Amino acid sequence: MGRHLCGGFAKLEERENEVDDFPVIWAGVGETARTLPWQLDPSRRSWHMVTELELTEPDGLVRITSYQDTAQGSRFLAWGGGEKVPGSEAVLWTLPRKEILGVETKRFSMAESDFKISFRDGS
Repeated sequence: MGRHLCGGFAKLEERENEVDDFPVIWAGVGETARTLPWQLDPSRRSWHMVTELELTEPDGLVRITSYQDTAQGSRFLAWGGGEKVPGSEAVLWTLPRKEILGVETKRFSMAESDFKISFRDGS
């Protein structure tokens, strides 16, 4: 997930969720979306910190990990691309894949990093 400049890219679909109040989590207390890690918000973490979302096999878990990268980055473009700082990798979040109903990439997204996740519990 990330906040991006929109010039030259597809038009916003939901400005209030994609730019004005990003990242947005629509979830009540105890719902799955409320458990997502704050490190997904680029404005709340160091530019050297990278977060990644992966589906692991064979256990079918979705994991969000983070690590510190040695490369300089830009808040509005891709960052990372250097080496992982040894010992900086951490698992921030895990969830069985079956708990995710769908993922929608937002059209204006650079590098397909802005997306909407729908969870089984409605959040």
